[in-house]
Amino acid sequence: MSGKKGFFNFFRSRSEKLSNEDKLQREYAIAQEEKAEPEQSTATQTEATSVTAKVTKDEAAEEFVLVFSEEDKESLPSTVSEIARDYAIKQLNDILKNMGFDAIASLQRASGNQLFLEISCGDDIGRIIGKEGNNLEALQILLRAMIFKIHNESVKLFLDADGYRNKRREAVKEILTRAIKSKRQRITLKPMNASERRLVHALLQNEKSYRSYSQGNGNDRHIVLEKNTRRA
Repeated sequence: MSGKKGFFNFFRSRSEKLSNEDKLQREYAIAQEEKAEPEQSTATQTEATSVTAKVTKDEAAEEFVLVFSEEDKESLPSTVSEIARDYAIKQLNDILKNMGFDAIASLQRASGNQLFLEISCGDDIGRIIGKEGNNLEALQILLRAMIFKIHNESVKLFLDADGYRNKRREAVKEILTRAIKSKRQRITLKPMNASERRLVHALLQNEKSYRSYSQGNGNDRHIVLEKNTRRA
């Protein structure tokens, strides 16, 4: 095992060192990840999701920009301070080093309040990405909270490793295509992380036959697709 620790065990072993403020910052960052999602809780809210699911154009665009492909590089002038940018890169490299990974994080690009960091690694790439990208997501949440706490900047930070984001986006699109083609009245998708759930909502913006909303908590949070029975 070469003395390496699993990602969540690494942080769990240090959880007792977190102050109350640290825990609040972490909870705030997690809440920010999920706040834009449509969710069914009442009949009124269900109706409000309508055909397109309740995701704004900006939020939808943000999730498409999330992948690191050439066609998505429609960059805006960066509004992230240089000190916050350098801090994010340094902290990510320190975390990877402390976990025993032979990996290097670098700036891929910056656009508006978004930072895109790329992790280059060899044999450990699968462990860094984690099951269904959960480790990358956890690192994103952690770093966003750290940047906000130290530099008081709300930065949308996205991590990628070995082109995983682009590959996963294509997989999510295929899952959604198969689900819609089934023409079932109600379809429950397998649990996804927050970024992938918002991507599904965005992909459904122009789909007239289904509406979407999220249900569940934590690792069980998932998307439900329901046939849109209303006539245009």
